[in-house]
Amino acid sequence: DDLNIDSANDIGANIVDGDLFIIDDGADGTNRKTAASRLKTYIGDHTPTFLAYQNGAVTINSASATLINLQTEAHDSDGKFASSRFTPTVAGTYFVSGAVAFFDTDMDVATAFIYFNGAARSKGTFGSSGGIKPVEISRHVSGTFVMDTDDYVELYGYAESSNDGTIAIGHNSTSYQSYLTAFRLA
Repeated sequence: DDLNIDSANDIGANIVDGDLFIIDDGADGTNRKTAASRLKTYIGDHTPTFLAYQNGAVTINSASATLINLQTEAHDSDGKFASSRFTPTVAGTYFVSGAVAFFDTDMDVATAFIYFNGAARSKGTFGSSGGIKPVEISRHVSGTFVMDTDDYVELYGYAESSNDGTIAIGHNSTSYQSYLTAFRLA
């Protein structure tokens, strides 16, 4: 019947769904308990979410949009990322972000695309008009997508080089250089 928290100890652990909170129901002085799991209905649940990246360097052909092979998952909350493709199976609005790291000594154009249902939707581009020839450049791309249960997104890279016809796409062990990530906003 009585609630005494003046000298109570801190929980000392992460809050889990089964923990209880005391709330003033309707701000009228009526105290009630609620499970921590109910906060998800108030705050919102931003799953499914994932982060996948390329593990190791590969090459792509110059002047050809190429699916980036993202073989390693840093996390995948609901198992919705597979074969370099995210299919949420939960309708909603998603924030999607990615990057492609290009390595070449004679690159004129470098572009990262987010493909939505097989077609380019968002892009981030670097273009050189004969002056700058970077050895390494990373192109970032992001967008907000309204997705049905069977829609999907993928990361593509495109670059033009007069060097040898191929461009290296890389990843090093200290950072995710070529990656795709997403989470549900609403």
